[in-house]
Amino acid sequence: QDPLGLDRIYVQAKRWTKPVGEPEVRTFSGSLDPHGATRGVLITTSSFTRTARRTAETISTGNKHIRLVDGQELTHLMTSLNMTPNPRPPPNIPPLLGERAGACPGPDPGAKIQPSTNSPRPHPT
Repeated sequence: QDPLGLDRIYVQAKRWTKPVGEPEVRTFSGSLDPHGATRGVLITTSSFTRTARRTAETISTGNKHIRLVDGQELTHLMTSLNMTPNPRPPPNIPPLLGERAGACPGPDPGAKIQPSTNSPRPHPT
């Protein structure tokens, strides 16, 4: 929300290796409607197809504004703000499912895994 509380901006981020296409831009645009939002930022670590960019431009000529940020621009923005990605999760925070499946770097595979302290609850009969 802006500092005066006049507008809400919704953000969606996609950690993709393939380009994000037009259907994802339309879906994102449609997801703003139930919230009455008119502004959105769609971010990807990859790129956007030409049709995705055209779709965002077309939508932005109406009552909505969709801003696309690709991986190259994201890198530039992070560098200009002196932000660097953290390659490892902070200690004691479990990795995401994709990291466990080997989709992206996760914790040290040689690290000792502590058993859960949660005990199963008895099932009511």
